[in-house]
Amino acid sequence: MIKKKHKCTNSLVNDILKLLIALKVPRIPTSWYKMKALIQQADNTHEEKQQMVDLTLYFCQECEQQSTDPNKCTNESCSSYLNSLIIPHTFIMLNIQQQIEQVLKSIHQTDLNLTTQTSNQFPTTMSDIYHGRVYKNIINSLKNEHHKLFISLTCNIDGAAVYTSSEQSMWAFTACLNELNRSIRFNMDKIIVFAISVGRKKPSKIIMQKMLVPIVFSLKQLQKSSLYQISDCSHQMLRTYLIAVSNDKPANSLVQNLPEPNALFGCSKCEIAGETTPAKVYATPTKSAKIKTTYIRIFPTSTGRQPEMRSNARWYDISHATQNGIRFFINDHKLHTYGYLGECELCELAFIDRGSSFMSDTLHSVYHGAFKKLLHLWTESSKKQPWSLTKALPSIAGDLAKILYPTTTVRVPRTITKFLKLKANECRVLLLIGYPVFKNYLPELYYKHLQKLAFGISIGESSSISLEKVEEMELLLKSFVDDFPYNKRYIVQTVHCVKHFATTAKDFGPLSNYSTFNYESVIGCLSSSIHGTKRIGTELSINLELFTKAYYISKHHSLSSELEPFIEYVKTGKMHLNKQYPSSEFISTQELNSLYKFIPRESNIKLMKSVVRNGLVLSTFKSSKSSTFTNACIVYKYQNFTKYGIIENIFHITPQDLYVLKVQFLQDKYYDSIVFKSKTYVNEHIIYGRMSNGVYDYIYITDVIEKGCFYDNGNICYFARFPNLYESS
Repeated sequence: MIKKKHKCTNSLVNDILKLLIALKVPRIPTSWYKMKALIQQADNTHEEKQQMVDLTLYFCQECEQQSTDPNKCTNESCSSYLNSLIIPHTFIMLNIQQQIEQVLKSIHQTDLNLTTQTSNQFPTTMSDIYHGRVYKNIINSLKNEHHKLFISLTCNIDGAAVYTSSEQSMWAFTACLNELNRSIRFNMDKIIVFAISVGRKKPSKIIMQKMLVPIVFSLKQLQKSSLYQISDCSHQMLRTYLIAVSNDKPANSLVQNLPEPNALFGCSKCEIAGETTPAKVYATPTKSAKIKTTYIRIFPTSTGRQPEMRSNARWYDISHATQNGIRFFINDHKLHTYGYLGECELCELAFIDRGSSFMSDTLHSVYHGAFKKLLHLWTESSKKQPWSLTKALPSIAGDLAKILYPTTTVRVPRTITKFLKLKANECRVLLLIGYPVFKNYLPELYYKHLQKLAFGISIGESSSISLEKVEEMELLLKSFVDDFPYNKRYIVQTVHCVKHFATTAKDFGPLSNYSTFNYESVIGCLSSSIHGTKRIGTELSINLELFTKAYYISKHHSLSSELEPFIEYVKTGKMHLNKQYPSSEFISTQELNSLYKFIPRESNIKLMKSVVRNGLVLSTFKSSKSSTFTNACIVYKYQNFTKYGIIENIFHITPQDLYVLKVQFLQDKYYDSIVFKSKTYVNEHIIYGRMSNGVYDYIYITDVIEKGCFYDNGNICYFARFPNLYESS
């Protein structure tokens, strides 16, 4: 696990082992080879050894046919038949059932949630994938089966460079079990790896479909009921279904067998053709041989005309029509098939649809897509444009720097002047938490347009969504695209696809449960484990097998060990230290009188700077040394009301071991709102108001709900809550 966490080479592990031996640490293996043998021996003590690799195939990059030689194409009619410089793609298929069995065996029985399938009532709010429309339809379709219970998978297919400056790329076919608790669902030891492909360039659409064939065959076998061991003491007959795919747009075009995202009919969710326009807004077409006008494809829509959604039924109708000689043309008489280039192998599975099963992804489509497009327009457009913020950038950067974040925030946005370098999770925080700052700088038309995006995505990112809120989300995000106030030349694919997020939320619940944020670290972990330049696929499969076995051993052989906290730290990156810091200040008589109203007078009271309870770190506002982070801004319950405030003091009462917080609270509070089509929409994650002056709430630490963000520039004051406490928060 340390090898995975720190990307250690085998030589480095050998040197660490030699160091431990030199320090006379007992029972240390003498080499990496012997350590691997120990891991494999420990895991296979009570089990028959199974091969993790099911199948290895090779595909020529030139003729796109299967080869029997890993070093060259064996197709005699291929131009690369005698050329060993172009090495075929190596495709390694792993044992999917074995991995699922190991995951189910390693969890606690309460970590697997099948209650939605056994309950007679379906919840009215959605908090996970198993509350969505698709999951409900699967339950209904299996209600007459003898074995009704099932587990479902969400798949991600993505590529990455094997290592920096490498000519070879790796494509990982991974999946998660949707019924696992969200807190462990995307842990590396709970991820199912279908297959791995390594090649010198991105696989073509034909090769991708050929790679999917053995995966689909294996998944079809898993659709039949099988007996699985859950935890150490339970067994259950379960079916396994792949129900959704969460990819970025280029990967979707390969898997769905569609054109590139910026091409004709390039949308993965609908059949919009798009239209071409000059790349420069004021460019004029020219016929000069030396000067050519560059054209791009845009995807504008209007409220009255919405494109047809993609589906299996539409593909069957269009395929049947073309086979019968019917031809489809667009306005410029170009022949097309609405973007369907051929079969999609995944659609052979029971519950995969060519449109609805392919989820909308917030990372690439919103945070690195539509919102970054807005940042580009505000900062890179001509100063004459009404939406230009070029002159105000220093002031905006200064205002954004006044936002205070909890220390648990993974990545706080850097200055807006470097927006091109912002990571997706920085853009996420900037959009969801920082958008009110732009109210003082953007004209009203453009600020309200930004609000529609922020409000809609905040609903989709919420930990729980009602059906009414999903309808609001749909209206807001459709208006964001249909009523785009900038030049329509900027309605590129990443802007257009924003209108499909509400449909995905209806089908699968909150967006955070299947965003590609969750898979980025997985593929990063896989690619970083490679250090060799030859037989990369083999090295990767061996490392993956060792990681899986090491996780399993740490779970079942080290629970009572003194190393357990360290092992947990290596796995999660979090060291749970209950450090509490007392304060040297004295408690005033007035403060004591306020406390004695609800605690015994004989109590011993101490002032604290920082405390930790159940993993939640809280501190006083004045003890925070950072100008960016503080653990003093909280959301709490007070007399059955939800309130927002800043911790002024923390009192520790003994011998009862109670913690009482003195909180300066937000008063005259109201939610951010927008009026659209005679209806008022509110964003419950942005709360305006003013801080109480000389009046405080005294609460127990158990009344704290969560930590939040805080902004105050003297004129405007607001608290901000993250819509969910996963992903980059």
